[in-house]
Amino acid sequence: MTHPSRPFSSRTPEKSPESNALCEWFKILQDSPGIRAELRRAKNINAAYFCQGFYMLWSRLRSVDCKIKDENIAAIAVLLCHVKSDVPGPTDSSKKGAALQMATPRTGSSPVVSPARFRKLLLQHDKENAVRHCIRLVKILGGNVDIVSLAWAFANWNEGARTKWAMAYYSTVDSKELD
Repeated sequence: MTHPSRPFSSRTPEKSPESNALCEWFKILQDSPGIRAELRRAKNINAAYFCQGFYMLWSRLRSVDCKIKDENIAAIAVLLCHVKSDVPGPTDSSKKGAALQMATPRTGSSPVVSPARFRKLLLQHDKENAVRHCIRLVKILGGNVDIVSLAWAFANWNEGARTKWAMAYYSTVDSKELD
């Protein structure tokens, strides 16, 4: 059983029942453009409660005894409906794969997501604002991101998750880019 405030943490996230349920939901979401569009139109996290896609994710996570708060499941649903494809990071970076993807240079030495944009995300303590900022970053990544890493971060959007992401991002970014 997973601790209520630390979902995905009892095992390696990509091998957990929670992660499997999330990935199954994501595949269904990709094959259901109407359900995905309904979630994309949600103006905020609370609006997700009125969307079928939220309930599909909620029921899948509850079926594996996942104790993530409903608000966090709604945030995850709103965020992941903007992802086009799941691009898992290395298995040793499962909780910070998305942050590593944001720091990886697309061409040249500049990270895909600039340090200023990434810092702006990390400064968001309010989950609603953090989701909105992260949606922008998912779009910068072309919609290709590690969904388990994103879900883990937004199920645990606290100082610990932000610190893990900061450490992953800034240890990858060339120090010249930080000036």
